[in-house]
Amino acid sequence: MAFFSFALHSACVLPSTFLMMRFPVSGWYPELAEQVERAQKELRRDMDAAGHRRLLRLLDAQNALLAESKLMRFTAGFKLAWGMAKELEADGFYSFEREEEEHICRPTEQVDA
Repeated sequence: MAFFSFALHSACVLPSTFLMMRFPVSGWYPELAEQVERAQKELRRDMDAAGHRRLLRLLDAQNALLAESKLMRFTAGFKLAWGMAKELEADGFYSFEREEEEHICRPTEQVDA
């Protein structure tokens, strides 16, 4: 936990850098990891403190937007599932046993008719 505290309060470590150190993806996407590492080195070299703060605000806003869009997608999916459940409930709850009984009884009803 001490490393976490140090990394987040260090002026030269971006939050995304800490996450990459904590959960490395280099084995999964080596080309992407290399691109990110190069971009981070360039930012550290070329950016002043004010630019660094603006970048952090931009990243925070982007992360908030991503979190909000994930919540919206979850809510939309939940509403869709809820609506489908309500439609099924209107016809009576689904029962595998009842469906099997109907399937078994149909051929005998057709033969009797």
